Amino acid sequence: MPFDAIPVSDAAARATILVVDDDAAARGIARQTFESLHDVVEADDISAALSLMARQRVDLVLLNLAPGADGLAGCRAMKAASKEYLPVLLLSALGRQEERNAGLEAGGDDFLVKPVDGHELVLRAAKFLELRRHERALRELAALRDGLVNQLVHDLRNPLAAALSALRFLVREVGDADAEEDARLALDSAQKVNELLDDVVHVRMLEEGTLTLAPEVMSAGALVRDATEPLRQMAAERRVTLEVNAALEVTASLDRRLVRRAVQNLVTNALKYTRKQVRVDVVQRGPGVEVHVTDYGLGVPDEVKLVLFEKYGTVGPRFANTRRGVGVGLYLVRLVAVAHGGDVAVEDSEGGAGTVLRLSLGSLT
Repeated sequence: MPFDAIPVSDAAARATILVVDDDAAARGIARQTFESLHDVVEADDISAALSLMARQRVDLVLLNLAPGADGLAGCRAMKAASKEYLPVLLLSALGRQEERNAGLEAGGDDFLVKPVDGHELVLRAAKFLELRRHERALRELAALRDGLVNQLVHDLRNPLAAALSALRFLVREVGDADAEEDARLALDSAQKVNELLDDVVHVRMLEEGTLTLAPEVMSAGALVRDATEPLRQMAAERRVTLEVNAALEVTASLDRRLVRRAVQNLVTNALKYTRKQVRVDVVQRGPGVEVHVTDYGLGVPDEVKLVLFEKYGTVGPRFANTRRGVGVGLYLVRLVAVAHGGDVAVEDSEGGAGTVLRLSLGSLT
Protein backbone atom coordinates (compact mmCIF):
# COMPACT_ATOMS: atom_id res chain seq x y z
CA MET A 1 0.00 0.00 0.00
CA PRO A 2 1.14 3.59 -0.56
CA PHE A 3 2.49 5.39 2.47
CA ASP A 4 3.56 8.89 3.46
CA ALA A 5 6.84 9.95 1.91
CA ILE A 6 9.77 9.36 4.22
CA PRO A 7 12.53 11.99 4.58
CA VAL A 8 15.40 11.50 2.17
CA SER A 9 18.84 13.09 2.00
CA ASP A 10 19.94 15.64 -0.56
CA ALA A 11 21.86 12.79 -2.27
CA ALA A 12 18.52 11.15 -3.05
CA ALA A 13 17.44 13.87 -5.47
CA ARG A 14 14.51 13.37 -7.80
CA ALA A 15 15.19 10.63 -10.33
CA THR A 16 13.28 8.64 -12.98
CA ILE A 17 12.09 5.16 -11.99
CA LEU A 18 10.86 2.72 -14.62
CA VAL A 19 8.25 0.19 -13.41
CA VAL A 20 8.00 -2.90 -15.65
CA ASP A 21 4.98 -5.06 -14.83
CA ASP A 22 2.16 -6.56 -16.90
CA ASP A 23 -0.28 -5.85 -14.04
CA ALA A 24 -1.64 -2.30 -14.35
CA ALA A 25 -2.80 -2.32 -10.72
CA ALA A 26 0.69 -3.23 -9.49
CA ARG A 27 2.19 -0.47 -11.62
CA GLY A 28 -0.31 1.96 -10.09
CA ILE A 29 0.73 1.02 -6.56
CA ALA A 30 4.39 1.53 -7.45
CA ARG A 31 3.55 4.92 -8.93
CA GLN A 32 1.71 6.01 -5.79
CA THR A 33 4.60 4.80 -3.66
CA PHE A 34 7.27 6.78 -5.50
CA GLU A 35 5.59 9.72 -7.24
CA SER A 36 6.09 12.12 -4.31
CA LEU A 37 9.83 11.36 -4.40
CA HIS A 38 10.66 10.67 -8.03
CA ASP A 39 9.31 10.69 -11.56
CA VAL A 40 7.71 7.34 -12.44
CA VAL A 41 7.30 5.88 -15.92
CA GLU A 42 5.65 2.56 -16.76
CA ALA A 43 5.98 -0.30 -19.23
CA ASP A 44 3.85 -3.44 -19.45
CA ASP A 45 6.58 -5.61 -21.02
CA ILE A 46 10.30 -5.67 -21.80
CA SER A 47 9.88 -4.45 -25.36
CA ALA A 48 8.03 -1.35 -24.20
CA ALA A 49 10.63 -0.82 -21.48
CA LEU A 50 13.51 -0.92 -23.94
CA SER A 51 11.68 1.45 -26.27
CA LEU A 52 11.14 3.90 -23.42
CA MET A 53 14.79 3.64 -22.35
CA ALA A 54 15.85 4.56 -25.87
CA ARG A 55 13.86 7.81 -25.65
CA GLN A 56 14.68 9.03 -22.15
CA ARG A 57 17.02 8.58 -19.25
CA VAL A 58 16.07 6.01 -16.63
CA ASP A 59 17.82 5.91 -13.25
CA LEU A 60 16.35 2.75 -11.71
CA VAL A 61 14.17 -0.15 -12.87
CA LEU A 62 11.63 -2.11 -10.84
CA LEU A 63 11.19 -5.33 -12.82
CA ASN A 64 8.45 -7.82 -11.97
CA LEU A 65 9.43 -11.43 -12.64
CA ALA A 66 6.03 -12.77 -13.70
CA PRO A 67 5.55 -16.55 -13.97
CA GLY A 68 5.98 -17.71 -17.56
CA ALA A 69 7.61 -14.47 -18.70
CA ASP A 70 11.30 -14.35 -19.53
CA GLY A 71 12.09 -11.56 -17.11
CA LEU A 72 15.67 -12.70 -16.65
CA ALA A 73 16.37 -12.21 -20.36
CA GLY A 74 14.67 -8.83 -20.06
CA CYS A 75 16.96 -7.89 -17.18
CA ARG A 76 20.00 -8.76 -19.27
CA ALA A 77 18.65 -6.78 -22.22
CA MET A 78 18.04 -3.64 -20.15
CA LYS A 79 21.47 -3.87 -18.57
CA ALA A 80 23.06 -4.24 -22.01
CA ALA A 81 21.03 -1.33 -23.42
CA SER A 82 22.26 1.12 -20.79
CA LYS A 83 25.63 2.79 -21.39
CA GLU A 84 25.82 3.70 -17.71
CA TYR A 85 25.28 1.82 -14.48
CA LEU A 86 21.54 1.08 -14.31
CA PRO A 87 20.29 -0.54 -11.08
CA VAL A 88 17.56 -3.13 -11.60
CA LEU A 89 15.50 -4.30 -8.60
CA LEU A 90 13.76 -7.62 -9.22
CA LEU A 91 10.37 -8.32 -7.63
CA SER A 92 8.82 -11.78 -7.54
CA ALA A 93 6.14 -13.68 -5.68
CA LEU A 94 8.54 -16.62 -5.58
CA GLY A 95 11.50 -16.38 -3.28
CA ARG A 96 13.27 -19.69 -3.69
CA GLN A 97 17.04 -19.44 -3.41
CA GLU A 98 17.58 -20.76 -6.93
CA GLU A 99 15.31 -18.03 -8.29
CA ARG A 100 17.19 -15.38 -6.33
CA ASN A 101 20.49 -16.69 -7.64
CA ALA A 102 19.22 -16.71 -11.23
CA GLY A 103 18.03 -13.12 -10.89
CA LEU A 104 21.37 -11.91 -9.57
CA GLU A 105 23.25 -13.87 -12.24
CA ALA A 106 21.09 -12.12 -14.86
CA GLY A 107 22.37 -8.75 -13.65
CA GLY A 108 19.75 -7.85 -11.07
CA ASP A 109 21.10 -5.65 -8.29
CA ASP A 110 18.64 -6.78 -5.64
CA PHE A 111 15.84 -9.32 -5.26
CA LEU A 112 12.66 -8.58 -3.28
CA VAL A 113 9.90 -11.06 -2.54
CA LYS A 114 6.27 -9.94 -2.92
CA PRO A 115 4.40 -8.64 -1.10
CA VAL A 116 7.05 -5.96 -0.66
CA ASP A 117 6.89 -3.52 2.24
CA GLY A 118 6.64 -0.08 0.67
CA HIS A 119 8.92 1.56 3.21
CA GLU A 120 11.65 -1.04 2.60
CA LEU A 121 11.26 -0.66 -1.16
CA VAL A 122 11.80 3.11 -0.99
CA LEU A 123 14.84 2.69 1.26
CA ARG A 124 16.42 0.10 -1.03
CA ALA A 125 15.69 2.21 -4.09
CA ALA A 126 17.30 5.22 -2.41
CA LYS A 127 20.54 3.30 -1.84
CA PHE A 128 20.79 2.21 -5.47
CA LEU A 129 19.87 5.67 -6.75
CA GLU A 130 22.69 7.05 -4.64
CA LEU A 131 25.09 4.60 -6.29
CA ARG A 132 23.73 5.66 -9.67
CA ARG A 133 24.37 9.34 -8.88
CA HIS A 134 27.90 8.59 -7.69
CA GLU A 135 28.60 6.68 -10.90
CA ARG A 136 27.32 9.57 -13.01
CA ALA A 137 29.42 12.03 -11.02
CA LEU A 138 32.53 9.91 -11.60
CA ARG A 139 31.81 9.80 -15.34
CA GLU A 140 31.41 13.56 -15.43
CA LEU A 141 34.68 14.03 -13.54
CA ALA A 142 36.41 11.64 -15.95
CA ALA A 143 35.08 13.65 -18.89
CA LEU A 144 36.36 16.88 -17.31
CA ARG A 145 39.74 15.28 -16.68
CA ASP A 146 40.00 14.05 -20.26
CA GLY A 147 39.00 17.47 -21.52
CA LEU A 148 41.71 19.09 -19.42
CA VAL A 149 44.32 16.59 -20.63
CA ASN A 150 43.34 17.19 -24.25
CA GLN A 151 43.59 20.95 -23.77
CA LEU A 152 47.02 20.61 -22.18
CA VAL A 153 48.20 18.46 -25.10
CA HIS A 154 46.96 21.08 -27.55
CA ASP A 155 48.61 23.94 -25.67
CA LEU A 156 51.94 22.14 -25.23
CA ARG A 157 52.42 21.06 -28.84
CA ASN A 158 53.80 24.29 -30.32
CA PRO A 159 56.20 25.31 -27.51
CA LEU A 160 57.48 21.73 -27.27
CA ALA A 161 58.13 21.61 -31.02
CA ALA A 162 60.13 24.82 -30.72
CA ALA A 163 62.14 23.42 -27.80
CA LEU A 164 62.89 20.21 -29.71
CA SER A 165 64.10 22.18 -32.72
CA ALA A 166 66.37 24.33 -30.58
CA LEU A 167 67.82 21.34 -28.72
CA ARG A 168 68.55 19.47 -31.97
CA PHE A 169 70.41 22.55 -33.20
CA LEU A 170 72.43 22.71 -29.98
CA VAL A 171 73.38 19.04 -30.18
CA ARG A 172 74.69 19.58 -33.72
CA GLU A 173 76.41 22.93 -33.24
CA VAL A 174 77.69 23.16 -29.66
CA GLY A 175 81.45 22.75 -29.48
CA ASP A 176 81.94 21.80 -25.86
CA ALA A 177 81.64 18.07 -25.06
CA ASP A 178 80.03 18.58 -21.66
CA ALA A 179 77.55 21.09 -23.08
CA GLU A 180 76.74 18.68 -25.92
CA GLU A 181 76.01 15.89 -23.42
CA ASP A 182 73.73 18.20 -21.43
CA ALA A 183 71.93 19.18 -24.64
CA ARG A 184 71.47 15.51 -25.56
CA LEU A 185 69.99 14.74 -22.13
CA ALA A 186 67.60 17.67 -22.49
CA LEU A 187 66.69 16.55 -26.01
CA ASP A 188 65.99 12.99 -24.82
CA SER A 189 63.73 14.31 -22.05
CA ALA A 190 61.84 16.58 -24.45
CA GLN A 191 61.39 13.69 -26.91
CA LYS A 192 59.94 11.53 -24.13
CA VAL A 193 57.43 14.28 -23.34
CA ASN A 194 56.57 14.48 -27.04
CA GLU A 195 56.01 10.71 -27.15
CA LEU A 196 53.71 10.96 -24.13
CA LEU A 197 51.68 13.65 -25.90
CA ASP A 198 51.48 11.41 -28.96
CA ASP A 199 50.16 8.60 -26.75
CA VAL A 200 47.44 10.86 -25.35
CA VAL A 201 46.39 11.93 -28.86
CA HIS A 202 46.31 8.33 -30.10
CA VAL A 203 44.30 7.24 -27.06
CA ARG A 204 41.69 9.90 -27.71
CA MET A 205 41.43 9.07 -31.43
CA LEU A 206 41.22 5.32 -30.81
CA GLU A 207 38.53 5.85 -28.18
CA GLU A 208 36.55 8.04 -30.56
CA GLY A 209 37.13 5.75 -33.54
CA THR A 210 38.62 8.60 -35.59
CA LEU A 211 42.10 7.14 -36.11
CA THR A 212 42.45 5.55 -39.54
CA LEU A 213 44.67 2.48 -39.40
CA ALA A 214 47.37 2.00 -42.02
CA PRO A 215 47.72 -1.79 -42.41
CA GLU A 216 50.67 -3.31 -44.25
CA VAL A 217 51.98 -6.85 -44.45
CA MET A 218 55.31 -6.92 -42.66
CA SER A 219 57.73 -8.95 -40.60
CA ALA A 220 56.43 -8.57 -37.08
CA GLY A 221 59.79 -9.84 -35.86
CA ALA A 222 61.62 -7.02 -37.64
CA LEU A 223 59.13 -4.48 -36.33
CA VAL A 224 59.65 -5.62 -32.73
CA ARG A 225 63.43 -5.58 -33.14
CA ASP A 226 63.23 -2.04 -34.52
CA ALA A 227 60.91 -0.93 -31.69
CA THR A 228 63.14 -2.31 -28.93
CA GLU A 229 66.50 -1.15 -30.30
CA PRO A 230 66.20 2.44 -28.96
CA LEU A 231 65.46 1.01 -25.49
CA ARG A 232 68.78 -0.81 -25.16
CA GLN A 233 70.41 2.30 -23.76
CA MET A 234 67.72 2.52 -21.07
CA ALA A 235 68.33 -1.16 -20.28
CA ALA A 236 72.10 -0.61 -20.08
CA GLU A 237 71.69 2.37 -17.76
CA ARG A 238 69.57 0.23 -15.45
CA ARG A 239 71.96 -2.73 -15.78
CA VAL A 240 69.14 -4.87 -17.12
CA THR A 241 69.62 -7.48 -19.84
CA LEU A 242 67.20 -6.93 -22.74
CA GLU A 243 66.73 -10.15 -24.76
CA VAL A 244 64.65 -10.09 -27.97
CA ASN A 245 63.55 -13.34 -29.64
CA ALA A 246 61.84 -12.18 -32.82
CA ALA A 247 62.14 -14.33 -35.93
CA LEU A 248 61.91 -12.40 -39.20
CA GLU A 249 59.51 -14.98 -40.69
CA VAL A 250 56.78 -14.08 -38.17
CA THR A 251 54.51 -11.88 -40.32
CA ALA A 252 51.13 -10.14 -40.14
CA SER A 253 49.26 -7.15 -41.53
CA LEU A 254 49.67 -4.43 -38.92
CA ASP A 255 49.66 -0.69 -38.40
CA ARG A 256 53.41 -0.14 -38.09
CA ARG A 257 53.30 3.11 -36.11
CA LEU A 258 50.76 1.96 -33.51
CA VAL A 259 52.24 -1.49 -32.95
CA ARG A 260 55.75 -0.06 -32.66
CA ARG A 261 54.56 2.33 -29.96
CA ALA A 262 52.61 -0.39 -28.14
CA VAL A 263 55.69 -2.64 -28.01
CA GLN A 264 57.84 0.23 -26.75
CA ASN A 265 55.33 0.98 -23.99
CA LEU A 266 55.31 -2.65 -22.88
CA VAL A 267 59.09 -2.96 -22.84
CA THR A 268 59.62 0.43 -21.16
CA ASN A 269 57.19 -0.60 -18.43
CA ALA A 270 59.05 -3.88 -17.93
CA LEU A 271 62.45 -2.19 -17.78
CA LYS A 272 61.25 0.10 -15.00
CA TYR A 273 60.19 -2.75 -12.74
CA THR A 274 62.88 -5.40 -12.99
CA ARG A 275 66.38 -5.64 -11.64
CA LYS A 276 67.99 -8.13 -13.98
CA GLN A 277 66.30 -9.16 -17.25
CA VAL A 278 63.51 -8.41 -19.71
CA ARG A 279 62.72 -10.90 -22.45
CA VAL A 280 60.61 -10.13 -25.54
CA ASP A 281 59.19 -13.03 -27.59
CA VAL A 282 57.25 -12.78 -30.85
CA VAL A 283 55.03 -15.75 -31.70
CA GLN A 284 52.93 -16.47 -34.80
CA ARG A 285 49.26 -17.12 -33.97
CA GLY A 286 47.42 -17.99 -37.17
CA PRO A 287 47.40 -14.91 -39.40
CA GLY A 288 48.17 -12.71 -36.38
CA VAL A 289 50.97 -12.49 -33.82
CA GLU A 290 51.54 -12.32 -30.10
CA VAL A 291 54.21 -10.30 -28.33
CA HIS A 292 55.18 -11.55 -24.86
CA VAL A 293 57.17 -9.19 -22.62
CA THR A 294 58.53 -10.94 -19.54
CA ASP A 295 60.20 -9.16 -16.66
CA TYR A 296 61.74 -10.73 -13.58
CA GLY A 297 60.83 -8.03 -11.13
CA LEU A 298 58.44 -7.68 -8.20
CA GLY A 299 55.32 -8.95 -9.93
CA VAL A 300 51.75 -7.67 -9.86
CA PRO A 301 49.19 -8.74 -7.20
CA ASP A 302 46.39 -10.98 -8.47
CA GLU A 303 43.69 -8.51 -7.45
CA VAL A 304 45.00 -5.82 -9.80
CA LYS A 305 45.85 -7.90 -12.86
CA LEU A 306 42.45 -7.18 -14.38
CA VAL A 307 42.93 -3.41 -14.10
CA LEU A 308 46.57 -3.17 -15.15
CA PHE A 309 45.61 -1.91 -18.62
CA GLU A 310 43.04 0.58 -17.35
CA LYS A 311 43.33 4.31 -18.02
CA TYR A 312 45.05 6.58 -15.47
CA GLY A 313 45.82 4.07 -12.78
CA THR A 314 48.63 2.87 -10.53
CA VAL A 315 49.50 -0.62 -9.42
CA GLY A 316 51.48 -1.53 -6.32
CA PRO A 317 54.08 -4.26 -6.86
CA ARG A 318 53.87 -7.31 -4.66
CA PHE A 319 57.00 -6.93 -2.59
CA ALA A 320 57.67 -3.20 -2.34
CA ASN A 321 56.19 0.08 -1.24
CA THR A 322 56.84 1.75 -4.59
CA ARG A 323 54.01 2.25 -7.07
CA ARG A 324 53.79 1.13 -10.67
CA GLY A 325 52.37 3.96 -12.75
CA VAL A 326 50.05 2.97 -15.58
CA GLY A 327 48.91 6.35 -16.93
CA VAL A 328 47.99 6.07 -20.61
CA GLY A 329 50.92 3.91 -21.76
CA LEU A 330 49.49 0.45 -21.07
CA TYR A 331 45.98 1.67 -21.80
CA LEU A 332 47.18 2.62 -25.28
CA VAL A 333 48.57 -0.91 -25.66
CA ARG A 334 45.10 -2.30 -24.98
CA LEU A 335 43.47 0.07 -27.47
CA VAL A 336 46.00 -0.89 -30.15
CA ALA A 337 45.29 -4.57 -29.49
CA VAL A 338 41.53 -4.05 -29.78
CA ALA A 339 41.98 -2.02 -32.98
CA HIS A 340 43.79 -5.04 -34.43
CA GLY A 341 41.07 -7.45 -33.29
CA GLY A 342 43.22 -8.69 -30.44
CA ASP A 343 43.55 -8.35 -26.68
CA VAL A 344 46.01 -7.97 -23.81
CA ALA A 345 46.67 -10.11 -20.77
CA VAL A 346 48.90 -10.19 -17.70
CA GLU A 347 50.09 -13.21 -15.72
CA ASP A 348 52.91 -14.32 -13.46
CA SER A 349 56.08 -15.41 -15.21
CA GLU A 350 57.26 -18.98 -14.86
CA GLY A 351 58.12 -19.62 -11.24
CA GLY A 352 56.15 -16.58 -10.09
CA ALA A 353 59.16 -14.24 -10.05
CA GLY A 354 58.00 -11.49 -12.36
CA THR A 355 55.30 -10.70 -14.87
CA VAL A 356 54.39 -11.57 -18.45
CA LEU A 357 52.45 -9.00 -20.47
CA ARG A 358 50.87 -10.48 -23.60
CA LEU A 359 49.87 -8.40 -26.61
CA SER A 360 47.72 -10.32 -29.11
CA LEU A 361 47.28 -8.79 -32.55
CA GLY A 362 45.01 -10.02 -35.29
CA SER A 363 46.09 -9.49 -38.89
CA LEU A 364 44.36 -6.44 -40.41
CA THR A 365 42.59 -7.07 -43.70
